[in-house]
Amino acid sequence: AYLAEFVAQLDVLAEEGCSRIMVLFDCTSPVEALNTFVRAHDRHKADYRRDELHSTWLQLLSRFDVVVLVYVYSHMGALPNEWVDVLAKEALGETKVEI
Repeated sequence: AYLAEFVAQLDVLAEEGCSRIMVLFDCTSPVEALNTFVRAHDRHKADYRRDELHSTWLQLLSRFDVVVLVYVYSHMGALPNEWVDVLAKEALGETKVEI
């Protein structure tokens, strides 16, 4: 879940043409890892397994004037989160959903 969530957040942050963004997530690991990465001394950042993802995340974040990160409980009725869950299940072949 960690890597999938992280890459999905990178995809959202790579979008062009907006200066403000809100990212809803139900997996706190990527955000917690990013916070740890940011607080780490530069010489220790290379020790992180996914340091290139963290660096890219920070680069992409710097393009925005406003970034809002919102944690939502999974499977608790947050419509954007529920929609992504439906798409993920469809991609895995677990459910067929007309879009």
